[in-house]
Amino acid sequence: MPHPRNSITIATAKPQQPSSLAKDTSTHNDRSRSVTLPLQPTPPPAHIWVDHKRRPHPFIEEGGKQRLMCFEVEGTVVDYFLQGDVKYGHYITVHLSPEVILSITNIIHEAPNHSEENFQWPIYNNIAKFKSNPNPSQLNAPFSPILDARKINDFKNHNTYLEALAPDDVRKDMRVSVEYTPVPYQGGKDYIGGCSLDLYSITALKMEGQILDYDTSSPSKRARRH
Repeated sequence: MPHPRNSITIATAKPQQPSSLAKDTSTHNDRSRSVTLPLQPTPPPAHIWVDHKRRPHPFIEEGGKQRLMCFEVEGTVVDYFLQGDVKYGHYITVHLSPEVILSITNIIHEAPNHSEENFQWPIYNNIAKFKSNPNPSQLNAPFSPILDARKINDFKNHNTYLEALAPDDVRKDMRVSVEYTPVPYQGGKDYIGGCSLDLYSITALKMEGQILDYDTSSPSKRARRH
């Protein structure tokens, strides 16, 4: 069944000047770095921090209402667990450009009472881990939504419905878009502070030279709704 992209307010990460935390020490082949562009610091979209479930979450005001803000980044899959029967939640780790890493850290730096001392980042060598904690009543359910934009040429401007994919369709080195919300947490007596990147959706993107297995049965069931 076709699915809309997340209805939570989405902000796409914009290029920023890399910092020491976002140095690219990986040899991963990322085509997004094949062209060098002049980078200028760009602040993230305006948002406010609101306590939600005992942790600060970014919200944005729209139409007189406050809505949870969801950010969007693109990268390549490194590792993942998205199947059902999971006790500790689903996750996907994604290799990101240094500029995108910086956009994530800049958002967290603006959180209330942020301190870099002993801060635990879910990022290492430009690989970020996005996690989704399952509903206790749905521990056997696989992660969703996982959406298919592999035939979409201009994904950034695509606002209509996408077909759903199964967890088995996700592959290492696949190009994906991830919707997430950064959620910082304070340290305590027995643990240090840090942040999580709460996962909301995964979308498989078109890759240069990819070959897709096209399903020619029941075309009407595969059609994208507008």
